[in-house]
Amino acid sequence: MPVIPEEPWQELRREIDRARRFDQPVTLMRADAPAAAGGSRLRRHRSTVLSTLAPALRTIDSVWADGRSIYILLPGTDAEAAEALVSRLWRELPEVLPYGELRRATFPADGVTSEALRAVVDARSGRREGLRRVRNVAAVPESEQG
Repeated sequence: MPVIPEEPWQELRREIDRARRFDQPVTLMRADAPAAAGGSRLRRHRSTVLSTLAPALRTIDSVWADGRSIYILLPGTDAEAAEALVSRLWRELPEVLPYGELRRATFPADGVTSEALRAVVDARSGRREGLRRVRNVAAVPESEQG
C-alpha cells in the first residue's frame, strides 16, 4: 500500500531532492472533488477516494487529501508512465478520478522545485501556461494513440 504522509509537502520536497540526486523523474497529480461535495459529503468522498486509490498504487507512491483536492505523488515516474497509470485507473476505477479535473506535473520537464510542480497542478484551466492535463488514453482508440 502506498504511503499517506503526515507532512505531504515535505514528502514532495524530499522526493524532488532524491530525484535530482539520482537523475530520476517524479510526477505529482491532482484531482478535485466534485463541486457539489461539501462538508461531511466532501469528507466521505475524500475518504472513499483515498481508500480506493491506495491499493491501486505502488508501495513507493503517496496519496493524500488537501482541501477539495486529492494528490498523488509518483516517484520514479515520468509523464508517459503517469499517463499509463491514469489510463489504467480510469479503466479499473472510473468513479474515482474525474476526467476533466485531473492534472499532472513531472520533474524536471514541468518544474525543478516542489513549488513549481505544485503551481502547475494547482493552476486553474486556462489561467496558467504550464498546465498539463492528463490525456484519457483509455478513451482513445488504439489506432490513434501516440
